[in-house]
Amino acid sequence: MIGNPHSEVDILSRLQNVLSGIEFNSFRINTNNYIVAQMIRKQLQDKSNVEESQDPDIVINYFDGDLFIEIQPIYIYGRYRKMRRDMPQTKWPCHSCGGHGCARCNYTGKIYSHSVEDIYGNYLLPLFKGRSTSFHGLGREDRDALMLGSGRPFVIEIKKPHVRSIPEEKLYYRDDNIEVICPHYTTRDKIKYVKQSAFFKRYRAEFRCETPVLSSSIGERFPLGPVIVHQRTPLRVLHRRSDKVRDRMLMDGYIMMLDENRGILEIIVESGFYVKEFISGDGGRTWPSLSTIVGRPCECRALDVLTVFDDDLFLRLIEGFPQESDEGFQFVDISGMRITEDADVTPLLSSLAPGVAREVMSMKEKRCDRRCSECKIWELCLKRDKT
Repeated sequence: MIGNPHSEVDILSRLQNVLSGIEFNSFRINTNNYIVAQMIRKQLQDKSNVEESQDPDIVINYFDGDLFIEIQPIYIYGRYRKMRRDMPQTKWPCHSCGGHGCARCNYTGKIYSHSVEDIYGNYLLPLFKGRSTSFHGLGREDRDALMLGSGRPFVIEIKKPHVRSIPEEKLYYRDDNIEVICPHYTTRDKIKYVKQSAFFKRYRAEFRCETPVLSSSIGERFPLGPVIVHQRTPLRVLHRRSDKVRDRMLMDGYIMMLDENRGILEIIVESGFYVKEFISGDGGRTWPSLSTIVGRPCECRALDVLTVFDDDLFLRLIEGFPQESDEGFQFVDISGMRITEDADVTPLLSSLAPGVAREVMSMKEKRCDRRCSECKIWELCLKRDKT
């Protein structure tokens, strides 16, 4: 609140002082005083070369002599890669103090000293001179899992930024812990996309068998899927989630033993699939499981997320665009997502962009030999009946 101005001239003087350190290109005025609104509008447009907008950078509120300024957030969309284990995606407030700081958390207010949100947020806040951040990820990996490949989509919200004109190339960030790929400005609507979307994911896990397997199976790939896996709420999350059975699709994958006890599992699965419990069986709560497949108890030793098949990634792959990284360009391998003439692809459709889903369903129908802007996919056309 700027105070209780005693005159219209005082309002403009106070407003000019408080806005001197804030960068903005658009504004909106909320007031029941028409004269004050006209004076503010004229001063801002004449001196600052800004425009009035329904989706502004700042909101000026004037009611009953009180003047309030609201600085609208900045939203950045990108994909992050996490190269360090034992680090969560977002901040975990200390359970003892609720994030205020105590002896148990070493007065940091956090259970873990680092997170993806902390690292990238601490890089962005000085650039934008913001107050705080809020992180929204398209799902989240376990804190002891790596997020590799093309990264996981996210939106980070910069609250109360005083600077708004940072070039997008400066939004890129990389250190030994994380890398942010292809960051760019977006709108609040993108938060709804990342929070409500559910896509297939590709995982790679190293597991260990309690008893040795036959030496003849070492080095051989054993295919998995497609199969429906029945998963009752895992014991490790039962304290915060309802106890029920969820059916999840394992679309494709393989098992390969590295030696008599250690092996690699790589799978493409539906969103919400518990990979660690699929390996162990979780005491019979997940069926079928890797332990039942190999006929001996197994446990997950390391887990990596390789790919999140969201709309942007899938369209990039179809268009032939490689995934960008600081080390160059690499195509993401989706060869495991095979679609044969007699395959039931219905479970896969929820993970694809709407236009791509329609094209997948048309693969058994008439093809066209050209690529057009309507379908954005080689050898297929949404208007196939007209071509």
